[in-house]
Amino acid sequence: LIAAGVDVVLDDRGERPGAMFADWELIGVPFRVVIGDRGLADSQVEFKGRLDTDSENIPLTQIKEKVITAIDAAKKLIS
Repeated sequence: LIAAGVDVVLDDRGERPGAMFADWELIGVPFRVVIGDRGLADSQVEFKGRLDTDSENIPLTQIKEKVITAIDAAKKLIS
């Protein structure tokens, strides 16, 4: 993602996931990609847009495309 020009912040504070998600929601981060042990075992990551109700599991090989597509769609909404 970084190589594609996407700003990335790694939250490795060791807090509970819910607490970290709440903090990023308060800050207003538009997209969240969660990389966890269970997902990695299945070669999947969790993706959630700020305005989305639910998260979705995305194959690890497709996350770059998913994030870039979501960013482009968000840019169209605000322009």
